[in-house]
Amino acid sequence: AQFNLGGGNTVGPFPLGIFIGSPPLPAVAQTITFPAIPTQIALTSLGLSATSTSGLAVGFSSLTPAVCTVSGTTASFLVAGSCTIQASQTGSNTYKAAPMVLQSFSVSHAPQTINFPAIPTTIVLTAVRLMASSTSGLPVAFNSTTPTVCSVSGIIASMLTAGTCTIQANQTGNGVYNPAPTVNRSFSVTGLAQTITFPTIATQYAVTSIPLTATASS
Repeated sequence: AQFNLGGGNTVGPFPLGIFIGSPPLPAVAQTITFPAIPTQIALTSLGLSATSTSGLAVGFSSLTPAVCTVSGTTASFLVAGSCTIQASQTGSNTYKAAPMVLQSFSVSHAPQTINFPAIPTTIVLTAVRLMASSTSGLPVAFNSTTPTVCSVSGIIASMLTAGTCTIQANQTGNGVYNPAPTVNRSFSVTGLAQTITFPTIATQYAVTSIPLTATASS
């Protein structure tokens, strides 16, 4: 193509598609919409969603990796605490990078429960090995709420006297789990069986006396 400069003067030819002095178009601004995230529970995960006015894909990252991590569009919650997720869009030839958007929210402890089987009637002066488990896998501790009838040391309950023994199972939780609801188990402690040995008494005379003797197995 040729261009007429007037007075019979021309310039060119120039290849088609060349525009002399045309500045590049400025990049267009864009923004991100990243909705608030409600409280989450430790050991769960959440799909993240955000949009940009450019229509370009939004990326996510965690600013609190000790509490939550991000892989792609999935956030995983590790422990209780405060989680902050960052949404970003880096732009293109047409769009500027979008201002980053942060969403902070709480991660609460996960619940747990205790399984503590019933304890059958037990005999005084014996010991019982206690067994219980928690859904968290954390160890369960025991204590006696009737220490005059039974006592507890570690996982061993000792029966002291006849009566009703109540053992309580506890799990206090940690950075991931809430304390478990306590579980009580009550059972009877019976006395030991005993017998009496009383020897046969031979024929006696009237108006006499003898000492009597007998022993108990207890």
